[in-house]
Amino acid sequence: MLNNTKMAQTRNGSIKIFCNKHNISVDFYNLQINQGLKWCYKCKDWKNSQCFNVDNSRFDGKTAKCQECTRSKNKIILPKLTYKLAETTALLYINKVEFCKKDQRIYKYACKEKIIDNICSHMECNIKWTYEKVYISALICKNMQELRQRYPGAVDYAIRHNILDEITSHIEKKHRWNFDSVHQVALLCKGRYEFQLRFKGAYAHAIENDFLEQVCSHMEVVGGFARRKIYEIRFNEIESCYIGLSYDTKARKASHEKESSNKFVKELIKSGCVYEWIEDNEWSSYEIIGEMERNRIKQRKLEGWNVLNIAKGGALGMAVSKWNHNNTKSVALLCKTKSEFRKKYIGAVNYAIKHKIFEEITSHMPKQMKYSQMIKEKKNNIKLLIKWDFEEVWQVALLCKNRNEFRLRFKGAYAHATDNGFLEQVCSHMSTQNKWGDDNAQNSALKFETKDAFRVGAPGAYGYCQKKGILKIVCAHMPIRAKRSCYRKIKNRSLVFK
Repeated sequence: MLNNTKMAQTRNGSIKIFCNKHNISVDFYNLQINQGLKWCYKCKDWKNSQCFNVDNSRFDGKTAKCQECTRSKNKIILPKLTYKLAETTALLYINKVEFCKKDQRIYKYACKEKIIDNICSHMECNIKWTYEKVYISALICKNMQELRQRYPGAVDYAIRHNILDEITSHIEKKHRWNFDSVHQVALLCKGRYEFQLRFKGAYAHAIENDFLEQVCSHMEVVGGFARRKIYEIRFNEIESCYIGLSYDTKARKASHEKESSNKFVKELIKSGCVYEWIEDNEWSSYEIIGEMERNRIKQRKLEGWNVLNIAKGGALGMAVSKWNHNNTKSVALLCKTKSEFRKKYIGAVNYAIKHKIFEEITSHMPKQMKYSQMIKEKKNNIKLLIKWDFEEVWQVALLCKNRNEFRLRFKGAYAHATDNGFLEQVCSHMSTQNKWGDDNAQNSALKFETKDAFRVGAPGAYGYCQKKGILKIVCAHMPIRAKRSCYRKIKNRSLVFK
């Protein structure tokens, strides 16, 4: 027996392994290679080496499979496009957008053959909704979400004609909150934050009806933005301490253990120094807590402790919001428009948007007009204010020296004169002399050597010549520049002769 693992380390070894596997001699293998043949492991046959693709990673520079085998593997056989295939695939989709996204090939075929309307006749885009069709589509669906997804056109029709409650009477409506149901849900939560995240509808209903405090009476009291607690981190071995305040002492302790904001506390905890966490039993209001912290720092210094606080103390760390439902409502009543409300009381606006009461408190304010409607109204007002006639336009035109000044200063009068066809009469006194003539234009053109210089240096004369069609005559003394394409052709020909 041959040791295959050793033989495969060389080219000769790999040839011997191949010959043993296919029961052929080494001489026969070499003879086939010399004749320009190569073995395809997929076809299991000898083929011409030119039938193989290039692969520089292999020793002979050719792939192990022939070109036919690689093509057959990569080739995806698609079904022939016919009317029946297009019709059956179109039945799988609700609308044309979904059909185009998922089966673009068949959709394009249907558009080219002009059979798209016949195929998509069952789709929603071609349905003309009536009360009966909307009612039938609603009966098919189990819930409102399914109805909106499958038949959005039917939902729109029902909303427009105020029949949504009628057609969805068989569908179970979502839970409507009251005091008892909100209280039952609140008992499942430990804190207000959890209650707000898990049951947003119940939380909002409790705020609107002012029974949030009753519902959340059993929950753990956390400081909140209005109340805080003083805590101390004592390192008794070194006789050092850090004093701080927080509205959530548990989270603050975890942040100190993970990575403290104070650099001395951070180094001591990382080094493994033993510390003691002490906090006050009672909460204090944010108005007096700052002074209490400063007094505590002074007291510890007098007792001989090394206080690690870098700052003086007393900073609350977060702004306290003064806004609530009643404040925002009373402030909104003082403002006439939404823009005035935003300018004067931006904090109240942010509070109202956050708690979803903005539309409720601004219901007395007039609705903002669309930009297009505002422009139309302004135009109508301007037309009513100024009504131009021939005498008024004539008086205004006498104040101007030329038409350009008249057009810029009195746009309305100029437009009225052009619309009614008496512009020439009104502008008869104005200077309409054109300084450019054939002689003047030719004299100015003689100053320049090229057309580009003439166009830039004397644009008025250049434009006059273009209008009159005498540009070539005036620029006859200027050299004719060869086109770029001609220049390239000449250059390429010169290179050939070299």
